[in-house]
Formats: sequence, structure tokens, C-alpha cells
Amino acid sequence: MPGDIPNWLHGSLYASAPGLFDMDNGSVLNWMDGYAVISKFEISGKNVKHVSRYLQSDAYKKAVKAQRPISCEFGTPPANDSKRGFFAKICPTFGPFDPTDNCIGHVFQIGNNLYTAGDTCYFHELDPSTLETMKTYHATKAFNANSFCPQPITDDNGDMYIISGSMQPTFRYTIQKMEAKDRGKNLDRRFSNLASIPSRWMFGGSPCRSFGMTKNYIIFVEMPVVLNVMKLAATYVKGYCTKDWLDWRPHDGTKFYLVNKNTGKVVKTEIFSETTFALSVVVNAYEDADSIILDVISFPNVDTNNALNLSIMRSADIGKDIETGTLVRFAIPLTATKKDKDKDKEESTDQDGETLVDLGKNLPETYSSIRVTRKGSKLLLTPEVLTTKGPGFDFCAINPNYRGKKYRYTYGISSYISPYSPYANKMIKVDVDTKETVEWEFQQDQVSHEPIFVPNPAGESEDDGLLITVLKMKYQEDNFLVVIDAKTMKEVGRARFTSKVGPWLHASFIQ
Repeated sequence: MPGDIPNWLHGSLYASAPGLFDMDNGSVLNWMDGYAVISKFEISGKNVKHVSRYLQSDAYKKAVKAQRPISCEFGTPPANDSKRGFFAKICPTFGPFDPTDNCIGHVFQIGNNLYTAGDTCYFHELDPSTLETMKTYHATKAFNANSFCPQPITDDNGDMYIISGSMQPTFRYTIQKMEAKDRGKNLDRRFSNLASIPSRWMFGGSPCRSFGMTKNYIIFVEMPVVLNVMKLAATYVKGYCTKDWLDWRPHDGTKFYLVNKNTGKVVKTEIFSETTFALSVVVNAYEDADSIILDVISFPNVDTNNALNLSIMRSADIGKDIETGTLVRFAIPLTATKKDKDKDKEESTDQDGETLVDLGKNLPETYSSIRVTRKGSKLLLTPEVLTTKGPGFDFCAINPNYRGKKYRYTYGISSYISPYSPYANKMIKVDVDTKETVEWEFQQDQVSHEPIFVPNPAGESEDDGLLITVLKMKYQEDNFLVVIDAKTMKEVGRARFTSKVGPWLHASFIQ
């Protein structure tokens, strides 16, 4: 790897990406349905070794054998089997507890074990050296749940938290905790239930792809994307795929839940976003004075589900008329979630009859729109937009040492389907206090993957570290792993690969 790469950069970057799309007898229909490729970049100073292999999921094996998609995927319906009778079709064997095990999305550790997971109930254990698929797990046996968030969070005590979802008999979300001392136990004995939250919809719930955590609270964002059980049951009859099961119900609003990490109690006050949004990712959350600060990537709708159809991705129409991600900040005043006899002394009523909640004086002077109003028993949150140039900002990274703590910088790129975004063909460093940005620009015929922040072990400032990404040439096989100085946003080196590198969604750096 030519360039001035510091000697302290050592570790392995693991990534999951859709890889196999086209076969002799058919193709998947959605980019998210490409059969997963797991990649490993072993970095030691100026040397980089790349290895990748297909995840040996049942969905992949069936597809390779038939040379066409067989399982029900996110945007690809299950293969039509003419030999199945009517009753077999209305009572499908995959059901709500047996979807595809083609896990596109995340590679993470639980204890010392390496796993990959997507948005289904399945996840796989990987050999960290060879990337061999060692064992397949089901959330029912591992977490006593039907699904779980594939982005666990570990706090400073070494305790890990996840959010799972289950039907029992109505849909509930469960906050689960693995204490650091339980790392050596069997997987199904590591986690215990901390709190349970009923879904707003009796027979369906919202997918949880990301959540926030501060020193004392877990923040779960329940967006109005609802699993419709009736559509799921009609999959074979109607030819549905997974995204067809999800109803977008904007009138139900986006709701925030706060769970006390120490007691497991759920804050009773109902907290909603004033404007409905679909959550892409929680960038960070922390406690500041008497408020929780929550930064997220918000989408105005779920149109991107269809925008990822391969027919669109491979056409000149990609990105047209699609509203994509925006970095926004919410403030949740903890004093307003408690019964306070003197709260009226701290609040005033605006012209619309809503009660304004005092957010204190800790917000930056550059903020103009962030506010909280009380409407009856509910709190309505209005965010501050931090990416003021426009939409199309996503795939964020921060210094992992600042997760759950007050921080200043986040780094992101334009999503794959946002070629018309003001952030297109750039990696952006955003100062969340001043909203100022610094850009590292790459060629228009290149696609950048999610940046990964690796902190300098001897660093004294938050932005003392390196950003790692891969640039993929759109029309060629050339791929580059690029290292960028997070402080200056200047490139410090790159490694070129002649082997194909999958366009990862998310990646993890493990030292």
C-alpha cells in the first residue's frame, strides 16, 4: 500500500455485501438480494491482504443448484413450484419463522465469536481466519425471539445490548443484555431480558435495524414501517417478496422509546417526531445536561426499497425522484418525561396552543429549528438539520471511542442511489456543532463504500484517526482500498486489488 500509512494501523476489516445476482436460469430482482459475499481485509501497516468467499447459506446453495433464486428474498418472490397444491401454497413452509438466511448487512462479534446477520431471524458464525461458514443460528434458539437488530452495542463496562422482536402472541420488542462476565457461556445463555415494549400494532411490528445508547438509556425508534402478517401469509398465493410485507403508515408517526439501562423501566411519556420519518441508522446518542441528544439519518419515506430494484440500479434512471437520507439531531429533555409540579414555570405556550419545553442553553448558536413541544400528554420533537446542503447523506461513521458520549464529528457518503445529491462522489466530514463540512472527493465513475473509523491508539483528539473505505470502479474490475486522514480529510494511501471486491453495506474493524 503506497503512501504514508502510520505503523499503528493493524487489524482486520470484515464486510458483508451482495455478490451473486445473475445465474443461468434467472436473476434476483433487487440489489439487496444478491447472495452474500464475506470479505476480509487484513491490514498491517503498509500491507493489505484481501480474501473473500460466498456465505454458505441454504438460500445460496439452493440457488446455485437450481441456477435461479428459490427462497423468498427482500425484493425477489419465492420460486413458483407448480407441483405445490393450493393448500400448500396458502400454508407456506417458510412462514414467519423461516425466511431466507441470505444475510446481507453486518459482521460483528459476540464475545470472541464472529457472526454475520441481516434483517431475518437467521445469522451465521464465521471462521475469522478463513471466512468459512461454521454454523447457522436461529434467533428463536439464541434469543428466544423471531428477529433481532444486527447491530449490537457494547458499553464501557463490556456489557452488550441488542433489541429483538417476537410474537407472543402479539408483537413485542425486547431489550436484551449480555453482561461482560457471561461472554464465555453458550450463546443461548448469554443474554437476559432487560425490558419489553409492546408494538403499537397488535399483529405486527417495525423492523429494528439500529438503536441508540447513552450512559443511562437505550433509545429505540419505532418507525411506521409495519410487518403485515396477512401479506406474509399470502406470499405464495400473491407472489409477494419480503418488502411487500411491509406497510408504510406515515399517519401513525415515528415514536421514540427510552429505556433505563439500570432499572429496565420504560419511560411512560409518549415521544414522537413532529414529522414522520423512516430511520436509516442511529449515528450517535448521548446525555447532555438534562437532555438526550439523538443524531439519526432520516428518510421521508421508504421509496428506496423499490429504488434498489436491479432494473433501476442498472438503468440511467437511478436516483431520479428519490428522496434519500438527511442527518438530523433531536433533543429529548429528560425533565419533561417526569412528573413535575413546577413544569409550567419552565414552559410557555405558543400561538398554536402547544406548550414549548425549555431545552436550556447548551445547544450551539448555529441551531435554529430544534425544539420540543408538549401536546396533551405527548412530546413532539422537531429536529435540527445538520446536513444543510441537501439530502443524500448516509452510511455514517464516528470515532467508536465516542459512542454514547458527547462528540463533534461524523463521516458519511452519498448513498448508492443518490447520484444527484450535493454529497455525491464525496466523503464528508460533518461538524455537528457548526454544521461545517470538509470533503474528500473521488471520481464520478467510482462508488465509495461506508467509511470505517479507526482511532489512533495514542490520539488525543476526537478526529485523530483514519478512515478506511473501498472505491469500486463502476464499469471496470479495479477496486481500491483507500485510507484517509480523518483530521485533514486527505488521502494517505491506497491498495489496488485485481480480485473483485463486493460493494459492502456495512463493515467492522477488529484489532
